[in-house]
Amino acid sequence: MSYKSSSKITNSFISHFLQLEYSPLVEKRLIRMNEETYFNMSAIAANIHLFDNLKEERESRNYVTKQQVFFSNKLDVVGTTPLANPTEISLSIFNIASSSPSFTIKHLLDYLTRLGMSKDQLFFRVANQKDILNAYLEEGILEDNIFVWNNLEEFNIGKHRPKGYYTYPYYKYKNGCVPLGSISFINYNGYWTADVAIFQERLSLIINNLDKVVEIDAICHIYEYLSKIINLKDTSIMRITLLLRSISFLFKDGLTELSSNYHGHFLKKLIREIGAELNGRRIDFDQQQIIYKLLLNSLAIQGYKLEENCKSFEEIFNKINYYSYKISTTIEKVNENFQKNGDIDIPYLSQTMGIKPDWILKHSNMNEDFIIQARKYVKQRSSIRNKALSLDPSNKVNITELLSEPSIRQ
Repeated sequence: MSYKSSSKITNSFISHFLQLEYSPLVEKRLIRMNEETYFNMSAIAANIHLFDNLKEERESRNYVTKQQVFFSNKLDVVGTTPLANPTEISLSIFNIASSSPSFTIKHLLDYLTRLGMSKDQLFFRVANQKDILNAYLEEGILEDNIFVWNNLEEFNIGKHRPKGYYTYPYYKYKNGCVPLGSISFINYNGYWTADVAIFQERLSLIINNLDKVVEIDAICHIYEYLSKIINLKDTSIMRITLLLRSISFLFKDGLTELSSNYHGHFLKKLIREIGAELNGRRIDFDQQQIIYKLLLNSLAIQGYKLEENCKSFEEIFNKINYYSYKISTTIEKVNENFQKNGDIDIPYLSQTMGIKPDWILKHSNMNEDFIIQARKYVKQRSSIRNKALSLDPSNKVNITELLSEPSIRQ
C-alpha cells in the first residue's frame, strides 16, 4: 500500500460514495447545544432527524458524510493502547429503506478494497440474524471470519424508532486486529436501514503501516515535539498528545471556558488529566507557542480551522501548568500524611480533592503501601478495542478468542 494522507483517505471515501449517487451531508459541529448529549459521538446522532420516520419509509435514500466525534467517557485508557483516542473522524454512510443488508455491505467492501485492504483480513462480530449473516457470506466474507453473538447489544436510536442490530468490523493487523467502527442495521416492514461508521484515523494507521494512532500525519508532529521536550514515558506522551488534540477540537468549536458544569466541565477534565500526567512539570511559553502552531496544523490537515486566538489558548496552557503543580503537590502532601498515620481513605481523596487513584500510581517517590491502597481503586476498562492491538509487538492477540462471545469462549 502506498502512503495516503488523512485528507486523501477522507476525500476518497466521500468521492467513492458520491460516485454511487449518495447525497452529501454537511458535517455538524462537535459541540451540541440543548440536546441530550453535550457532544456528537456519532454521525447518526448529528443527523438523527433522517431517522425520524423509519416506520413510513418506502423510498431508498443514501447519504455520505464525515463527522468529528468526541468520547468524553473514554479517557481512562488513552495512551495505554495503540488505538485509544477520544477524538476521531467518523467516515459514515446512511442507507434508508434499501432492499437488503447486502446493498450496504457491498458498497463498503468495495471502498475498503479499493483503498488497498483485503477481504480475507476482515473479521466481523455480528448479531445472530439470518439475513445479515447471509449478506456477509454473499459478499465474500469468509465464514471463519464471522463471529456470531447471540447477546450482542441492540442498535437503539430512540424510543419511537425501530430497534436493530449492530455488527462490528475488524481488520487483521500486525500482532492483533484493528476495530474499524460499526455497521448497524434496522429491518422494518421488509426494508433495511443502515448506519455505517468507519474511523479515519484507524484506516490511516493500517494503510500507512503504522504502529500507533499518534503516528498518523495529523497527529505525529505534536507527538514528536512533546517527546523531545517532556521527559516522560512514551505512554504518557501519547496520552498528553491525544488529550491536547481533543482540546483543540473543542476550542475550535468555541469551548474556551472551564467550569464545573455542562460543556466546560469536560474541558476542565481534559486539562486536569494533562496536568496529572505532567506530574509537576511545566510547559514554558516558547513551547506553548510551538505546540499551538502544531495543533493548528493538525486541525488543518483534517480539514478544520481554528481561529488564531493564541492569547486564549495561553490560558489553557496556564491552567495545565497550574493543575500540574497543584495535583503533584497535593499527592505529595497526602503521601506524607500516609507515612505519618499509615492510613488513607482513597475514595474520600477522590471525591473531595479530585485526586484519582491512577494519578497516584504515576507519581514518583510514593510510599509503596500507599500505592498498594490506591491500586485497589483503579478501574480498568476491559473492551475489545483496548485488547485488539498491543504496544508490545511480541504480545500476539488471539483474534478468535477476542471476538468470540464470552459464553462460547468458556
